[in-house]
Amino acid sequence: MRKLNKLYLLFFVALLLTSCEKEETVTEISGRVLDIETNTPVANASLNLTVAEGINKDGSFVNPVNHNTTSNSEGNYSFIIPENGQQELFRVTADKSGYVEARDVNYISELLKSGQKNQHDVPVAKGSYLTLRFKQTPSDSDKTLKLTITYTANSNESPLNGISLRSEVVTIDANTTETTVYRGFYYKQTSKVHLTWEVTGSDGKSETFNETIDLKEHDTVNFEISY
Repeated sequence: MRKLNKLYLLFFVALLLTSCEKEETVTEISGRVLDIETNTPVANASLNLTVAEGINKDGSFVNPVNHNTTSNSEGNYSFIIPENGQQELFRVTADKSGYVEARDVNYISELLKSGQKNQHDVPVAKGSYLTLRFKQTPSDSDKTLKLTITYTANSNESPLNGISLRSEVVTIDANTTETTVYRGFYYKQTSKVHLTWEVTGSDGKSETFNETIDLKEHDTVNFEISY
């Protein structure tokens, strides 16, 4: 009888300890991936969640942690992560063939409610694409090329007037005889792309060229640079 009472006592002590254990608090970030032009859900999009403790002066995240998932057939997604009181911001990006991000150009991140549910829809749109093909003349295989791609975040602005410009530099060395660069844009933000490329020979002399490309909505424009 005493042995049985001892077993009961051990059982109740274990039960008490279990009930006293603090349940792990989690943070949930969920929403839908939506086509901003049709307001329809986008299924099977790859989503990346970045949670961070802040933003550095250069715009990068402080101590970022990344998580990945995929939207379901209704465009819904959900991340459930352990609560971390140090984390203050989050950003969710979506990637799917044929689509590009359709956020405000000044968007960086969202404030994180740690230990709570965070609702956040991710806007995307069908992309307008630019394919750039570079071909080096065989007889001039010692040339290098530096390309600057400049574009605006507002389709009503010229990419030449210096307002709201975004830019990217692509360098192609002398050992590359042929390559392709592929970029996607949200047409309602960017309808023109300005290209400036500088070709430098082995003698150190350079030539600079310019071209403005009109994009086509929901289509691809091809442009070739031979040098």
